[in-house]
Amino acid sequence: MKLSNEISSLSKEVYQNNEPMNLEKSESLLKLLTEYTNKYRQDSLSAVYMLDAAQLSSSIGKYQQAVQFLMNYVEHPSASKKDYATYLVGYQYDAFLKQPQQAEKYYRATIERYPDSPWAKTANQSLQWTGMSDEEIIRKLESQPATQ
Repeated sequence: MKLSNEISSLSKEVYQNNEPMNLEKSESLLKLLTEYTNKYRQDSLSAVYMLDAAQLSSSIGKYQQAVQFLMNYVEHPSASKKDYATYLVGYQYDAFLKQPQQAEKYYRATIERYPDSPWAKTANQSLQWTGMSDEEIIRKLESQPATQ
């Protein structure tokens, strides 16, 4: 497929250099990933590209777009990292979109749907910090007794 070759080539330009991420090339790559996932929705490579697009979106500050890619990924029949993606939706809401209720919803979904996953444990730990500022977290940590 020509489109997947374009994606592969542009991915190398975006990721495999020592320069800071090029926003213009990143945007172009996102467009290609979106085109592929829309055109070949049931293809197993679409699932991989959805996860790639979510991570790229987040890295260039498009957090809501990242959430949408992650949610689409979780619904894909070939998705193999649904636990990770569900956790990441919560993380996007928590860390970047500053929507603690939504973050809690997806952290709890990770715990309930994938209880044996390491991401369930991470989600459980994340719940105690959800909605807190960095200063609040530091105060909470400083007030806890030291463990040895």
